[in-house]
Amino acid sequence: MRRALLFLSLLLLTASMVRAQSPAENAARAYLAQHRGTLGLTGADLAEMVVTDAYTTGHNGVTHVYFQQRHQGIGVHHGLVNVNVASDGSVLSAGNRFVSDLAGRVNATAPVLTQEAAVTAAALSLGLFLTEPLIVVDVIGGTDDAVLLSDGGIALDPIPVRLVYQKMADGSARLAWHLEIYENGAQHYWSVRVDAVAGAVLSTDDLVVSDRWGPEVEFATDGDPAARARANHGGQQEAARRVGEGAARVDGAQFRVFD
Repeated sequence: MRRALLFLSLLLLTASMVRAQSPAENAARAYLAQHRGTLGLTGADLAEMVVTDAYTTGHNGVTHVYFQQRHQGIGVHHGLVNVNVASDGSVLSAGNRFVSDLAGRVNATAPVLTQEAAVTAAALSLGLFLTEPLIVVDVIGGTDDAVLLSDGGIALDPIPVRLVYQKMADGSARLAWHLEIYENGAQHYWSVRVDAVAGAVLSTDDLVVSDRWGPEVEFATDGDPAARARANHGGQQEAARRVGEGAARVDGAQFRVFD
């Protein structure tokens, strides 16, 4: 009896998994399989891809399906394909940022560098100096060996680290540690890929975007740090005032401005 119940449970689980794959996702997968040659992809490139997002635009009923490319369970950084599916199931368009023949272009499948060494390399490249040891505070695990490291004295939050493949200019893909450092002072949120074999920093992005509204302000401070701080604060207040006056003239959007 127990064996029959277990078998029934497995059938129900399988059925629920099948139902979870929407008609739009099915249409998107079929389209990619049919057009993989035109897109420069192989069957293996599509075999491990997973849906990372799917949503339907209300005014036209188009469903946008996003797939993440993976190899042996490790995702490709920014390796996405998006397929736009109409309400009748036809595919309107697709955008491809997969690595062609990924399995033949990766340099490794297992890291040589540790997560702690990767964060150290990233910090040095950013001019940050660790003041505390990096300690694993949480092992998330999985095929990408994800962990959460302590802030090392350089970050406001613990530092997440996981394996990815970094696309290179020559079409290859290098195994890398992807990590994020929310720098002390909250002026920078660094997203960094460090080669998991050689230890070199492969790419860096700052997820904090700064902008200036109005003319640049020149400060006559005669090298006095206190005077420069006061001048900068005044300039920030003036920028805030200008944004408050001019935001509606840009596109009607509203903004909250922080000094």
